Amino acid sequence: MNLWEFKASFYDSAKRLFPFNLILLKESANLKNLLSKIDLGDGKILDVGTGTGTSLAFGGESAQLFALDSSFNMINKAKLKGSKNLIVGDALALPIKSDYFNLITAIGLLEYQKEKIAFLKEFQRVLIPTGCLLLTYSQIGFLNFVRFLGGHRLYLLSSAKFNRLIQESGLTCLKKARSLIQTQILLHDNSGTHG
Repeated sequence: MNLWEFKASFYDSAKRLFPFNLILLKESANLKNLLSKIDLGDGKILDVGTGTGTSLAFGGESAQLFALDSSFNMINKAKLKGSKNLIVGDALALPIKSDYFNLITAIGLLEYQKEKIAFLKEFQRVLIPTGCLLLTYSQIGFLNFVRFLGGHRLYLLSSAKFNRLIQESGLTCLKKARSLIQTQILLHDNSGTHG
């Protein structure tokens, strides 16, 4: 059993505890603000690493929401909350056709990816050419070090390394915000590597 299969049973409860609830409240406000900068209309949104589906609340009212997670238990929790279009899969090999989504969200996921370029390239493959990517990344710091103690294997980036990663990937920053342990960033794909 991997860490996320184990954590599924208490994941939502833990996020309601102090100080996590305050950290997440700020992150949520930042994410909503970033999403207000784009018009999703009735587009398609994929939330990668959806966990129990809490990030799906950021989707537009008429958008078609899809959620992917590698954990069966997390997906089952999202299903119990009424989420639909749930997919168990790997973020590095999305079981989705190319040029399909208007927006991909990956909240709290980048720091778990060792192969960050491959991770972003896979998102670019399934984004439509005018699509956007909303993601977060965790900075190097004490609070993220504490996550290591909780059993997490993290691949943290400095701001400079993150900026180089984005540039190498052909992505452009539209807007960013920062909270205590994460930076939230809205990106546009300029790579021309779709399909």
